[in-house]
Amino acid sequence: MLGALILMLLAMPAMAEITQGDYSGTAPVARGESGGVDMQTPVLDGSAFTNYDTIFVPGCAANIESEQWGVYSAMPSVGVYPVTLNAGTSSHAWIDCPVPSYESKTGGIRPKVRYVGLYYQTLYGNTVVIDRVEVRNGNERILDKFYNPPIYSSTYTVLIIDLGGWYSFNRGLSLCVHAKNTNPNYANTINIGGYAARFEW
Repeated sequence: MLGALILMLLAMPAMAEITQGDYSGTAPVARGESGGVDMQTPVLDGSAFTNYDTIFVPGCAANIESEQWGVYSAMPSVGVYPVTLNAGTSSHAWIDCPVPSYESKTGGIRPKVRYVGLYYQTLYGNTVVIDRVEVRNGNERILDKFYNPPIYSSTYTVLIIDLGGWYSFNRGLSLCVHAKNTNPNYANTINIGGYAARFEW
C-alpha cells in the first residue's frame, strides 16, 4: 500500500501538466467581459522544448513611444501604466512594453521565446480598444498582428500572443501595443497591468 501511495504522489505533477495542456490558448483571449487566463498558459506539447521560465514585468515599466497622437495623460502608478486618450476617434497611441532579455543560461543553454502575454484593462467597456500589436527583437520586427474587430475588456484580462515560432531574444524584446479611443466625446483609459514573456529550452 505504501508503494502505491508513493506512485500516486509521483504521478500528480504529470497529471497536473496534462490538465493544463488541455488549454490550446495560442489565440488571443476573446474580447468581452469574461476575465483573464493564467499567463502560464498555453503549455507546449513538449515536442520542441521541455523546460520554460516566464519573465513577468509590472505595467509601470511600459511607456508611450515618442510618436503619439491625442494622449491626455500617461503617468505610471503602483505597478500599472494607465494611458488616457483624448476624446475623438482619431486619438490613438503606441505603448511600448520592454521585456528584459539575455543571451544564455549556465551550461551554454540559449533559451528562445514564442509566447508573450499582456495583462490589460480598457475602462468603460469598448471605448478604448487594442487594434494592433507588434513584437520587436532588437531592430527586427518579428510579429505585426491586427485585430479585426479590435479587442477590449473592462476587467483585467490576459492576452496571449503566439509569435508563430521560437526566437532568441538577446537583442531587447519589446511588445508594442496600439490603442485607440472610439468615443468622439470623452477621454478614456487603457491600463497596462503587466506583461510577460516565456523563454524555453
